[in-house]
Amino acid sequence: MRKLTPEECEYISGGDTYPGIDSEVGDIVVTGSPPPYYTPPYYTPPSTPPYYPPYYPPYTPGTGVGTPPAPPPADAASHDVTFGNGLKESDLDITQKEALKDYKESIVRVGNWITSLPGNAQITLGDGNIVTGLELKEAWAKTDFVINPVGFKGYANAEGRGESNWNSGDPIVSMNIDVIDKYNDHTQDKRGTNFLVLHEIAHLTSDNRAHNIANTGQDPVRLAEMERFANDIARAVAVYYAGPNQAVPGIDYSANGPTLFIPQPPAPPPYYPPYYPPGVNIP
Repeated sequence: MRKLTPEECEYISGGDTYPGIDSEVGDIVVTGSPPPYYTPPYYTPPSTPPYYPPYYPPYTPGTGVGTPPAPPPADAASHDVTFGNGLKESDLDITQKEALKDYKESIVRVGNWITSLPGNAQITLGDGNIVTGLELKEAWAKTDFVINPVGFKGYANAEGRGESNWNSGDPIVSMNIDVIDKYNDHTQDKRGTNFLVLHEIAHLTSDNRAHNIANTGQDPVRLAEMERFANDIARAVAVYYAGPNQAVPGIDYSANGPTLFIPQPPAPPPYYPPYYPPGVNIP
């Protein structure tokens, strides 16, 4: 084994050789593409659902700030308003016609309030039971309305006012025209007729129906409690969407009556795995 001469090194490296002249060894050049630069993996949250961590829509608290969608026609097919027991619109006087108009407007308004409620909305009643937005939606879903003559008493309660009949899941709210007229306060926000519609829908909730069934003896104390709870439900929904002025004077509400509460989703947890933007190495 021997040491290579400079000329031999020049030959191997591809350098220039001049006879009789010493020369430096030329640069050794490696040809071909180097391996790609390694970028450690990083996590990018997906841009479409399902998000990770869970995505919660923006939360808006209540107390008069709820925003219902645009109202449907007053006599929407699923919530008919009809006359019953021989009553005709031509039988109504001017005041009753105005009351009926306001009542129909309240039916539309209340329908939009209820359908806009989140299913997990809660109203905690005085007996500890909770009425949810889902219950109210169920009560409202197929309800129709019947307007009866003054003094009509053909109701199960035999009173000349009206009733809410669950009717095996196809509810009917019947009301005498003079009662509607009495509740019509002719105010711009129609809080009297709003209350009347909401009160009857409250009677159709599963909680209020169970309360009524349990009161087989028609105990006046329990009956008053059931009516008060229906009042509380009506006020809670109206106040949530339209503000405190929706409470109707002279109505028997519970002291410190319940409000409508929508549970706020928990704060989203940190991203997992941790999020690293492109080009940033994972520590």
